Amino acid sequence: MRIGAGLDVGTREPGSSPAHGSSPGATDPLEDALVRARGGDESGFLVLWRTLQPPLLRYLWVRSPDGGEDVAAETWLQVVRDLERFTGGAADFRAWLFTVARNRSIDAARSRASRPATPVADVARVTTGTVPVAPS
Repeated sequence: MRIGAGLDVGTREPGSSPAHGSSPGATDPLEDALVRARGGDESGFLVLWRTLQPPLLRYLWVRSPDGGEDVAAETWLQVVRDLERFTGGAADFRAWLFTVARNRSIDAARSRASRPATPVADVARVTTGTVPVAPS
């Protein structure tokens, strides 16, 4: 098997990057969705989310196997809040999305480290009242 076999290595303008799986000269479907999402169109944002959520979750699962979904939700909330100030194309948006996710992941790890979990000896005994519980 040859490395690189089947890869599309068509020519393109310097600084441009075709969409994954697209042929040279084809427009990135995320470009249109990004323009529509910036304009407040929910269907444009839905295309962005449906396309980028799976790879975002895979990335976050590698960074934090136990909290990927929560961090992804926080990431998308920040993206929605800051989308109108975003400038750039689809490739820039992908980079920005994953940068926001990385920062949210770091914040979540810091938060977990600052509030370590304290195991309880026997939850059943605490809920039945046989173990003294400190008054609130």
